[in-house]
Amino acid sequence: MSTDPTGPAAFGDALRRFREKAGFSQAELAKRANYSKSHLSRIEHGHKQPSLALARACDRELGARGELVKHVAPTIVDVPDAAGPHGDIWTLSMTSDGQTEFSALDRTSSVANGTQQWMGWIIGPPYGWAGAAEHVVPAFHGWFVDLRRLGQRAPSGLVSQMLISATNVVRGVVATTAASERVAMLELASRFAEYTGWMAQENGSDAAALWWTAYAVRLADAAGDRETATYALVRRADIALYQGDSMRTIALSREAQASDCHVRIRGLAAQREAQGHAYAGDEEACRAALERATAWAAQTRDTEAGAQFGSSTMPDSLAFATAWCLNDLGYPADAASMLEDQIRSLGPRAHRTRARFGARLAVSLAEAGEVDRACDAVAPVLELAPVIDSATVRHDLRNFSRSVGRWRRRPLVRATLTDLAYALRVHSLEPIRYA
Repeated sequence: MSTDPTGPAAFGDALRRFREKAGFSQAELAKRANYSKSHLSRIEHGHKQPSLALARACDRELGARGELVKHVAPTIVDVPDAAGPHGDIWTLSMTSDGQTEFSALDRTSSVANGTQQWMGWIIGPPYGWAGAAEHVVPAFHGWFVDLRRLGQRAPSGLVSQMLISATNVVRGVVATTAASERVAMLELASRFAEYTGWMAQENGSDAAALWWTAYAVRLADAAGDRETATYALVRRADIALYQGDSMRTIALSREAQASDCHVRIRGLAAQREAQGHAYAGDEEACRAALERATAWAAQTRDTEAGAQFGSSTMPDSLAFATAWCLNDLGYPADAASMLEDQIRSLGPRAHRTRARFGARLAVSLAEAGEVDRACDAVAPVLELAPVIDSATVRHDLRNFSRSVGRWRRRPLVRATLTDLAYALRVHSLEPIRYA
């Protein structure tokens, strides 16, 4: 017998033990979990690798409290710290059909490759702006606020193009302002870069998201801000979570919590840690992390500096993280109830956040066996998905497809899956290619 604790044989042995302890036959468990008896039999005999969805369903029905989930091997993805050098030279190539390619090079590489010898129409740097920071900072801050609002309603690729251009202009202003005025501009440029990283993740490029996050840290460090470096750990943990790497999610989140930073950042890090534990099926560690997140959230005030980090449209990020955890731990009905409450509190223009909440709600309802409600919940998400063009929403929609697909004989499910396939195929704007 295989000694691999995450192999099919180990999972099959554990499944049989918990099934017999609960007094269920294979046929009864298969019916309750909505899998065929033959499929469950192959899993139990170690002839087939179990899916995470099956492990969670059986875990829930047998009251195994995450023990079955622990036997499913996680998907480990090597997440680099950045996609390349923190280059000073950027190229942003745009075509008439809306496609864009971004690349960043260090100055030495660009000279070696002849990049600087390419000539075209070049807009010069903003010389003569020295001393104008008091006028420029409010204008660019307003631009940043507008772009964040646009990010809720427009395709991530479109917003990314605007953010890259804006970040380049802001860093150009930094180079020409007096030393006494640079801190404010550097901090603002860092915020532009950090949000560009989030839009890059939404655009489907984790490598670019990591590059922009690292670049934001570099700008913040130059301004004497160390908080951004800690928040970058939370962002990296978020990317690792979506890639299915629970161990890296937990490690990065713990590193952030150990830092001397604002309590809001620690709270966000504790939320990510809890989600990592939930994905791994460790309920005790998950709830402990959520308790820390709750305590830190109680100390946070929106007027404090740390409030600039994280979502500005999510009324209660802790509730969202808790619901995520409950679903992964095998309590999808409880998760759905929390998500429904949160969706009702969203503003009318928070389309991207509404799609994220709605997709997670549809997954939870499907895993709870509330199939018709799940199809109803996903309908507005399918309308928003092609508009906002979100890789994280598509990630959850694929999970929904796998969960609800077990009921594909129902007419409503078949119709929903058809609409889902269309929504996943259509993109409002071609994603940015990162060279």
